[in-house]
Amino acid sequence: QFMQQALGGGSLVIYEDGKQTRDFVYIDDVVEALVTAATARGSDRQVINVGLGRETTVNDLVHAIERIAGHETHALHVASQSAGVSRLVADLTLARRWLNYEPKVDLETGLRLLLERDPQLQVAVRGR
Repeated sequence: QFMQQALGGGSLVIYEDGKQTRDFVYIDDVVEALVTAATARGSDRQVINVGLGRETTVNDLVHAIERIAGHETHALHVASQSAGVSRLVADLTLARRWLNYEPKVDLETGLRLLLERDPQLQVAVRGR
């Protein structure tokens, strides 16, 4: 939805200063990890984090979307009681050990693929 808003010329609501971090992962990497986990020996009932393993600020996400979209977005920073945890990143230790997991798609490539493959985003781009 964030990407759709940006591509369609809408405003992006960013809570607080946008310096909070998240770990964005492309869906193909998640699916590969799930398929591998389904057949991995010894990983039964393990909680295994899957992600990119890198922190990205919400502000940096917006800048990446702007590069992909080819135009600036209208970002609205709003005060909030809480924008959630200030830092969030997946620990890939168990995923690497049990699943031989390494994410293959970086953030900007994932955003480009999302733009190419998601029909709703294509509508947002054409409607702009």
